[in-house]
Amino acid sequence: MKKSDENPIETLGGKPRRKSRLLSIIVLLLIAVAIFLLGLLCHWGLRKLYRDNRAFLLTRIDIKTSCEQLRDSAEECLQSLQIQEEQVTLPSIDLRQLRDAIGRDARVASVEVQRLFPGTLQITIKPRIPVAILRFPPGVGQGDLRIDQEGIALPHDLPGNTKMLPIIDLPGPDGFVEGRKTENPYVLAFLAFLRECALHPNGVIYRPYSAHLAPANENLMCLKMEGNDPFVRGAEVIMPITQIPDHLKRLDTVVASRQDKRQTIGFINLAFNYIPVRARIPAVILGFPPKKRRSTAQSDIPVDLEGYVLPQAEAQGGNSPGPLPRILGLTNPEEFVEGQQCTNPYVAAFLAFLWECELRPSGISCRPYMARMDSAPGKMTIYLEANPPFVMGAEIIMSIDDIPGQVENLDRTIQECRSAGKSILSYDLTSQKISFLPN
Repeated sequence: MKKSDENPIETLGGKPRRKSRLLSIIVLLLIAVAIFLLGLLCHWGLRKLYRDNRAFLLTRIDIKTSCEQLRDSAEECLQSLQIQEEQVTLPSIDLRQLRDAIGRDARVASVEVQRLFPGTLQITIKPRIPVAILRFPPGVGQGDLRIDQEGIALPHDLPGNTKMLPIIDLPGPDGFVEGRKTENPYVLAFLAFLRECALHPNGVIYRPYSAHLAPANENLMCLKMEGNDPFVRGAEVIMPITQIPDHLKRLDTVVASRQDKRQTIGFINLAFNYIPVRARIPAVILGFPPKKRRSTAQSDIPVDLEGYVLPQAEAQGGNSPGPLPRILGLTNPEEFVEGQQCTNPYVAAFLAFLWECELRPSGISCRPYMARMDSAPGKMTIYLEANPPFVMGAEIIMSIDDIPGQVENLDRTIQECRSAGKSILSYDLTSQKISFLPN
């Protein structure tokens, strides 16, 4: 047999034929070119028929929020991203980029952005809701902040009524940054208490108006209650900052017992296994000159925030930091009977002043150490501790009428003087005359 005439180039080493390989490469290149051209066509078609289609022109931007400040912030974000009505199409808007830009605001809890064809962009913004006010000493250079239930620090200029929010007194602003969650265990414990009370059937009873660290023990917090039965106004509840639900159950037991017996609570300490309870705690001390006293027992008469006269043995004060303020200038100790609510208008006015200051963030500047009731008929003079903008011994002259209105006026003046860096020597609220410390 003759040996077949095969092309040695095409069969060398049993490898695929070179012509077949070349043909395969050409086919693959043609397919790749076709896919590339098809992709360009689809991209062009997508832009022309969808992304840049004037039929989907943005004609309306609908911002839904209960906070006008967040509405203004969202409009600024839209302007910075060049998203304006009649200027761009709805499909061309990067929803994620817009959502992230709006969500950077510390006041925003959540953002939802939707396209509503043919031409509406809908933005729904839920603001963070403050549940408490963070108050710092006037001299630390940090104004008040707000905080929500999650522990996120918020700006102080949030809209809405914050007068009814409880105030948390803190020694300094360390660990609190706007838009970030705090790790402060004391603040988190207080927020846990608020959360448990919100879920409690009788949670309104435990509504506090302020809180601070218990003296000499940073593992305890002192809550001051609004005065819902059986708590008296300004009642103090000492509570560990751990295991809040368990301590609230223990508090339930004591409250139920006091209600059944129709007894009040002015002080309770949940840090002990055997829970000490007092019916009332003093807020001020009434002082009388020796010639007005019939006995040494009348030297100091303690009175609580509701005006009830307490035993003289309780004149050393409650558990709040600092000594109790003294009221001088009263002339008749016989009108203050232990166990009864006093009716003296000057004492009632001073107690109202203390209460109004307790409810305001700026009230930390209005801590009196003494008040005189004999300066002029119908007026009282209050002497303050050194808390900016007041110098030590600064005098506040007030009428004993319309205390809330006068404290509101005082509150505005405090904020203005803090901003201007002025120090107050005296302020007569009846004549609006104010004296400043010379620079």
